[in-house]
Amino acid sequence: MISGKTISWVIVLYSIKLTLFIINILLFISCSNNNKQKYELIKTKEIKLNFPQGEMIGRIFDMLEHDEKFYLVDYKAHKIWITDLNGCLLKSIGKYGRGPGDLNGPVSIVLKADSLLVLEKENSRISIFNLCGDYISQFPVTSGSLTSMEIDRDGKMIIIGESLGLWNYQFYSLNGRPINNSPKSERTQILMPTSIPGGQISLSSDNNILFSNIRNYNIVMINWNGDTLKSFTANPQNYIAPNLNNRIRLMNQKYWSLIILPLQIDNLILIQRFNYFLNPKNKPNNDNDKFYYDLFSLDGKLIAEGLRCESSYFLYQKDNFLYSIDYAPIELGNENPNIVIYRLEKLLK
Repeated sequence: MISGKTISWVIVLYSIKLTLFIINILLFISCSNNNKQKYELIKTKEIKLNFPQGEMIGRIFDMLEHDEKFYLVDYKAHKIWITDLNGCLLKSIGKYGRGPGDLNGPVSIVLKADSLLVLEKENSRISIFNLCGDYISQFPVTSGSLTSMEIDRDGKMIIIGESLGLWNYQFYSLNGRPINNSPKSERTQILMPTSIPGGQISLSSDNNILFSNIRNYNIVMINWNGDTLKSFTANPQNYIAPNLNNRIRLMNQKYWSLIILPLQIDNLILIQRFNYFLNPKNKPNNDNDKFYYDLFSLDGKLIAEGLRCESSYFLYQKDNFLYSIDYAPIELGNENPNIVIYRLEKLLK
């Protein structure tokens, strides 16, 4: 027979355990909220792309803004669309083909003085145009699943990323000569489903290169000699690294996470990641549920994780404004998507 005193002690112990459990839960929620609410991605502008009837956007892989014009790289339409800042089409560059001035699967664009350099995945080359869209020249680059490129601010070198079999990069001179810089950063062996809009290469404010990895959560900053300067690593919530050591286990994963186009915003590094769902049954109803954003300080400290916003991910940043393409208007009956501009803000509380 259990005495009343024993029952009282049991109740006290369970009460203490329950209290500690509740405190831990509240602390966890508080820490999580503090971590996630230090910063917020705020929509500042939405620009409807107004094109003449019959001119339809396919899939924008890259973009830039220069001299009050947007240059949009359309992988599916095989064109560079040029619009004013209100989204009105001014002209287009290129058409499907393999000849001089044609484009086949363009994925990335950079600006050098008064020239536009366009990376073509399917033609495995860089085509060069002037700002009016007139063809100048071209040169071949490494074949593969080309994803993105950047040009150093001195205008002497190009770095190109590719992801077919090897998540890799290669340096080139401006005349198309490969440069063997013997990159010392970690490379990643993985077969990718397709090229990713935005790619995995961007420039830091001091002209170094931010390069994302896929094997694990690892973003490296390298210089133009290929030397690793620093890295940004973490294991945040909703991140699952692909199981590359066992293909069967990899394919049986519900999803795995990809780290895409890192961007520097002022003195912060924004890491973009999305969950690639292998089984259609596992896909969320809302595409935006797949995307997460983390923030690092320049010394590599994770200061916020799991930020969200209405748009999927950012292709470009300028003057600390982030540019995204919103395809939702097409689902509502409009012919073309919108350009959406965001700003990262630190919350007061």
